[in-house]
Amino acid sequence: MSAGGSPAAAPDVRLHVHADAGSASYDASDLFRREVEAATWVRGRAAVAFSGGRSPRQFLERLGGSGFARWPAWKLMHLFWVDERAVPASSNDSNYRLVRESLLDRVPLTLPQIHRLRGDAADLDAEAARYARALAAFARAGVPRLDVVHLGLGPDGHVASLFPDSPALAETSRWVVAAPGPPPYPRRLTLTLPVLNAARVVLFYVTGADKAEAVQRALEGDEPPERLPARGVRPPGGRVHWVLDRAAASRLGPALTKP
Repeated sequence: MSAGGSPAAAPDVRLHVHADAGSASYDASDLFRREVEAATWVRGRAAVAFSGGRSPRQFLERLGGSGFARWPAWKLMHLFWVDERAVPASSNDSNYRLVRESLLDRVPLTLPQIHRLRGDAADLDAEAARYARALAAFARAGVPRLDVVHLGLGPDGHVASLFPDSPALAETSRWVVAAPGPPPYPRRLTLTLPVLNAARVVLFYVTGADKAEAVQRALEGDEPPERLPARGVRPPGGRVHWVLDRAAASRLGPALTKP
């Protein structure tokens, strides 16, 4: 229910299924382009956030490719991170490094536009508070409303660094927290569900047969977010794009996947 007692508007969920990861990455980059351009048209700028992991590299490299090199929207964009492992920025497991190599080294974003989440900070709780203040610079009031948030999906149904049974899933007031994660990186930094659910657009990009069960549970199941965190991402009145390859969508029923 909303604060006024009326039901919150349901998100506009749109499913995009493609033959393979390559065509899915092409569609994801095009959706990202269109949603960012819509944001800059209405508000004069766009605040976006990227997730890490291994699956988004192809999508990010599309955005960093020659087709986007002269994109005017780069000058109007501020880039944030959804989550980060507690590793140095030079680590192969750094989400910052993934985005830098795939995208930042190839496009005309300036340093003031790039808001790194510092997984190598000595005090992760202090870093979470600092990052919340950086997000607050884009909030006229209340929870920051990012224009486009890119998310992946783990085989266990986790999103960002919000894992099943994580205490961070119950967070209602803090926008960024230091949260537990599985080995070998038991400490993470992550945006919380209040920020993810304030996003105007959420773009899930999920590929591979190992994600098929999690996709099916997220889109067709009824588990609570404590067991399947992806089900907690339901921005009221926002748009949620699920961009999948055929392998990731293989367990979905025909009601969802029919043309």
